[in-house]
Amino acid sequence: MQKLTPYIFPLVVILIVFFLVYRWYGLQTNRQGDISQLGEGIQIEDLSSDQADSLLRGSNDLESTPLTPADASAQESVTGTGTIRYEIIDGKVNFSVLANLPESDAGYTVWIRGAAADNLTQAGELELTKGGYQTTVSVREDQLPLEVLVSQSKDREAVMDSVILRGMIEAQESSEEGAQE
Repeated sequence: MQKLTPYIFPLVVILIVFFLVYRWYGLQTNRQGDISQLGEGIQIEDLSSDQADSLLRGSNDLESTPLTPADASAQESVTGTGTIRYEIIDGKVNFSVLANLPESDAGYTVWIRGAAADNLTQAGELELTKGGYQTTVSVREDQLPLEVLVSQSKDREAVMDSVILRGMIEAQESSEEGAQE
């Protein structure tokens, strides 16, 4: 037994390390596709680079809706304009937010809110490009209608006080429903 005693402690350490690595790997692979911790029911999905390029270039006939300025009392110092361009493909709404806003060190964040006004979810950060600020997002079609908000706040509690632009993506009636009526 005394011959094996020096090997017991290193063996226990190696087992603990393997357990921690296994647990870390399991947590990393389970995160993909989960609902955002900031949202309650709105699931943001990643777009492939081809889908994002297609949305930003507008190669297809895309629906668009304007981003309108928020209430003047909410954000007096920042003004801008913008557009939401979207398409519905295979049960997913792929959309891009394009905004002309003044440059800001704090940056701008896109938030989305479903039909129930309490499920505010951070959709992404607007990135400054040659054409202005932009980002692309994908959500399931059954989550429509969606209100899209552009805010300078990254804090969920302060978003509504710092909304600069807002717009709506409405649910579209399918051609099957129109044929039945």
